[in-house]
Amino acid sequence: MFQRFFLPLTLTLAVALTAAAAMVNPQTGEEIRSPANREGGEHRHGHGYMEMELEGAMLEIALQVPAADLMGFGHRPRSEEQFKTAISAISLLRNSDRMFTLTDTAQCASSETDVAIVELPSGEVMGDEVWVREGADLPEVVDDADEPPGHAEVVVNYRFDCGDVPALYGVTVHYFETFPSAETLAAVIKTPHGEFEKTLDQYETVVRDVHQAP
Repeated sequence: MFQRFFLPLTLTLAVALTAAAAMVNPQTGEEIRSPANREGGEHRHGHGYMEMELEGAMLEIALQVPAADLMGFGHRPRSEEQFKTAISAISLLRNSDRMFTLTDTAQCASSETDVAIVELPSGEVMGDEVWVREGADLPEVVDDADEPPGHAEVVVNYRFDCGDVPALYGVTVHYFETFPSAETLAAVIKTPHGEFEKTLDQYETVVRDVHQAP
């Protein structure tokens, strides 16, 4: 299983994320794992974090990415257009088959997906539905000059149950084609045989030999 990670809190000039408290999604009551604080991850538009862990027949993947990379804004939606954009982006994220392709012969099926929003610099954790709904209740933005400042991270946990783990030769990540504003994912891949790091981008989207790497 994932190790327990911690909630990013402070916002410096580079919007650094530091460890503080265990992250729980208030919408589901479940702990949600954040890969961003591994090395004091920072909030930079275009750059996100991913952790992939294989344990037994279970593959878990955690993403933490800037909301602006998904929606074009980092604050709660403040107009009808932003509301629709946020709903669409979160729906895409929740679609594990859209986000990842696993080796067919490994017989992996998605069993769980959890989404939470971390607002910066407060570090407040919100369920995605609450974040969108409360944003829609705020006064609508009618002019670019009224656009509220804001930074938020979207954290997504995926879980897959696999019938034939030795056949899991690769995982293709469709994050960059789904969200073209994204540039990189700093990834850590953990297997029973060890762990390794990999940087993914629009040209490098496949994690290979998940069942036996490194």
